[in-house]
Amino acid sequence: MNMKNNLVGLLLTCLLLCPAQNSYAPSIADTRNAQIQSVPAKASEIVENFVDKKDWVIVDIKSADFGDDVKNALVALLKSSQPKAEGGAGQPLHEVRLMIISDDRILYDSSDWLATHRPPRPDVDAAYYMGGALGIKDVTADSIPEVIFHSGWAFASGHVSLAHVLSYIPNPRLRSNFQDIADKRFYFSTVHYVKWLEMDGTVYAVVAEGLGSKHFTICPTCERYYQYLLMRWDNTRKTFIITHSIQSWAMIYGDPTKIQGELDYIKKKYSVSQK
Repeated sequence: MNMKNNLVGLLLTCLLLCPAQNSYAPSIADTRNAQIQSVPAKASEIVENFVDKKDWVIVDIKSADFGDDVKNALVALLKSSQPKAEGGAGQPLHEVRLMIISDDRILYDSSDWLATHRPPRPDVDAAYYMGGALGIKDVTADSIPEVIFHSGWAFASGHVSLAHVLSYIPNPRLRSNFQDIADKRFYFSTVHYVKWLEMDGTVYAVVAEGLGSKHFTICPTCERYYQYLLMRWDNTRKTFIITHSIQSWAMIYGDPTKIQGELDYIKKKYSVSQK
């Protein structure tokens, strides 16, 4: 009887807390500048020339310039047409794929490495589709936009979704000129969140960390204080650095996406620190 009750409790928890497949998609506002291009009418046909249409479904396509070297590139987010795994509660998981195509050539294909890219829990594969969010945003202040997309895994009562930040780095010694420069803190879970925020002309990653034990053991729905880390790209160190650490002014219940309501508070604390 206890085993049956535990199973029922687990399933109810998942129904309340697990992201619905294909719906966990943090919003990303594209940078509005000359680097963002309109998507050509035949973009889908171009992408489909490089994949097997039986195996892959196009979720989103955008177009951008990456400096003077790569013009009108297509950035395509795809997911597998069939589930490739099951989450912790048996929910279907589709593989995710990000492709960058220009001049009839594949400049980047995440399927080359994504299956071995690990999230904060090293025993979990992170190659699965967690939502349709695809962003083209300059987060390094070099006028060349980065490509932001997500991949992860769903547990029985939660999820881990990595935010990938692909930056164009022209270097003939590199296997690919698009490199993932995301900090290890750029991921989403039941008590962890990332939000891009522009202040004084600088783009910051606002990392919300639930204070307490690790994200996969803490009560996902309990109230807690959050620590907000403001991180920006440092072009000298070639990495994201923490510039501010701000503690939430009140306890937040459950879902860390509620930091959206604290953005004004974060901006105010940031402004005070600049004086």
